[in-house]
Amino acid sequence: MHNLTLINENFDDLKLQEMTTKITPMIAKYYTYTPTVHSTTFVSERFVKYLTTSWTKGSSYYWTESTTVSWGITGGLTKAFAEKVSAAIGVNASYTKTYGAGVNIPCESDKDSKLALYSDFTKKDITIVEKIYTDGWLTSEKSQRGVIDSPTKDSYLRPTYK
Repeated sequence: MHNLTLINENFDDLKLQEMTTKITPMIAKYYTYTPTVHSTTFVSERFVKYLTTSWTKGSSYYWTESTTVSWGITGGLTKAFAEKVSAAIGVNASYTKTYGAGVNIPCESDKDSKLALYSDFTKKDITIVEKIYTDGWLTSEKSQRGVIDSPTKDSYLRPTYK
């Protein structure tokens, strides 16, 4: 450290101690995600999963629990990329339906059955381009292509027979 002498407007000596400041350059980095939807297809009443574990004979099922249907992502598309553009292309990662007081689902009592969940889906074939900019300059670009199967609000409880 050094001592500096400054003189103010009254010509008085002022003793100041030099300060050392470390200057760190800031690097501005940001990402953009641009989706291109190649096609959109509606899939009606696709099987999602069984809600009961064993095959049984009975006249009905009584269901009171919520059901959740989640999206599917296939091809070269990752979940991380899909999440970046889901709102922009109008897809849902999941949809939950609550049955409140419960629902009675009749079935054929002479056949073995399981209760199954079905749902409607919107299927989108999509390419997502990620661009990375550093200090305003494009430094990286990559793309992924795949299919997102997004559940709609319509899901169904149905008996499935052996």
